[in-house]
Amino acid sequence: MLANIFNVADLTMQSIKPGKLTIFVFAALALPARSDLIYTLTQDGCSGNCGPQAGGFGTVDLSQISSTEVQVTVTLSHGNKFVKTGNHDALTFDVSGAAVTLSNFTTGFSQDSSPSNPPFNPFSDGVTCSGCGPGASSPLPGPLVFDVTRSGGLSVNNFVANSDNIYFASDIISGTSGKTGAVGAQGPGALTTPEPSLYLMLALGLIAIIAVVWRTSAPSESSPAPNPSQRR
Repeated sequence: MLANIFNVADLTMQSIKPGKLTIFVFAALALPARSDLIYTLTQDGCSGNCGPQAGGFGTVDLSQISSTEVQVTVTLSHGNKFVKTGNHDALTFDVSGAAVTLSNFTTGFSQDSSPSNPPFNPFSDGVTCSGCGPGASSPLPGPLVFDVTRSGGLSVNNFVANSDNIYFASDIISGTSGKTGAVGAQGPGALTTPEPSLYLMLALGLIAIIAVVWRTSAPSESSPAPNPSQRR
């Protein structure tokens, strides 16, 4: 990371004066860090039980990419895999407000216009494992990644619980019991932020840039002042 900072410094020193660079540094450090909202799939709706599994069946990570885009990443654990059994989907969820657009799916997955994941229905949006099946054959391990966008604005907080108090549900085959069915995630999600060490490295790198710029732009104390009598 520091190497990348110093690469930027080479260009910065040529165009930004030390005073302006100092202002830029403090403004950059004041910018809020991007946080993720993570839900854990702990509710067992499988036929014959997919668990119990310590720490849950997997996680759903909501990452705010921009003011209109959220990236969703579903990561299964304990050897669980996505399947396409009955009227189940790889992931179902609800978003408050106007309709959203789903895109950029991991290979083997696509949007489902009729989302369903009993016993946790209903849901407004869903992703099916189009590369799975029939049934529990040809399961996919994931992770499942896709983008959710809305031109009028979209936040990780727009993902809400359905009438069963379930935020997300996934159709899986258990890596421990071999059973299939839907597992769900209740709220609230856990908010995560970058490690403090990341801020420390960034701060040290930016301070180093200021020091280098100041040293290269400051006049040398050993340089003799010009003699007015020598000017013509």
